[in-house]
Amino acid sequence: MGCNQSVDTDILVHVNLNSPIFNSESISVKSTVRTLFKDLCKKVILDNISSNYSPKALSYRITFKGKEYSLEDSNRIYNLRLQPNDTLTIIGIPMEIKKSNILITYFSATSRYETEKEVSKLALIKTIVEKPNSKVIYGQLELEHDQKFDDYDIPSNTRLHILEDGHNINEIQMWKIKKSGLVLEALCLNINCSAFKQRIIINIGLGEFDINAEISQDNEKQCGCCGAVLGKVCKVGYAHCVVSYTAILSDGNSKEVINKIKMYSEENMNSLPGYVNIVKYI
Repeated sequence: MGCNQSVDTDILVHVNLNSPIFNSESISVKSTVRTLFKDLCKKVILDNISSNYSPKALSYRITFKGKEYSLEDSNRIYNLRLQPNDTLTIIGIPMEIKKSNILITYFSATSRYETEKEVSKLALIKTIVEKPNSKVIYGQLELEHDQKFDDYDIPSNTRLHILEDGHNINEIQMWKIKKSGLVLEALCLNINCSAFKQRIIINIGLGEFDINAEISQDNEKQCGCCGAVLGKVCKVGYAHCVVSYTAILSDGNSKEVINKIKMYSEENMNSLPGYVNIVKYI
């Protein structure tokens, strides 16, 4: 980058693509020179890929001036010394799509039946759902219909339970089921509750949260089984989401932390973060 060129300077990048993976074989895209090279490549891929292909079902060969790069490259555009007539090439290569065998038990108010299906790892969870308001349960986690099987750690020959029409069953203790986002746990102390002295899951969800305020005893939480006020929060965790917060290090400096959580992760109750931002798993 020249001495007089600002990091906010726009540059027009020419990109060669391969068909039929991409809709066009040659495009030009405007970007600032401070943009990360990998972010530019990802944008080109997402904006131009054919609807017949999934971005995650492809590997990519990215070349510029005879050198190969990856989607993890941390260079910025100005580090590559792009000139006005330079051309970047992105080749999409279909990968073998992995499949998994899934055992499924469907429950409704009037029936129950079991089946077995072979599904693509890139298929959406909703492809095995027969009724849109059904709950798909894997272990103690409720799966989201618009997520892919590959977005979760679901081994082959795993059994999923699908509860239709909002129907709950005795085989699954719904007070233990976690949903995407912030998850708290607290004991139910109501002696008449079916979950007496058991840890009740409190699904808070996605958003920005003050953890200390959420677990404060002034912020009462109700039992999902009996409605009684729960005891003190004893666990804090996150289910299938992306969590970010600022951590204060021992030397007083701060560090931005981003955790991408496929299934479930618990916090150490002795070193909880202050404010957290929790977004959908991507």
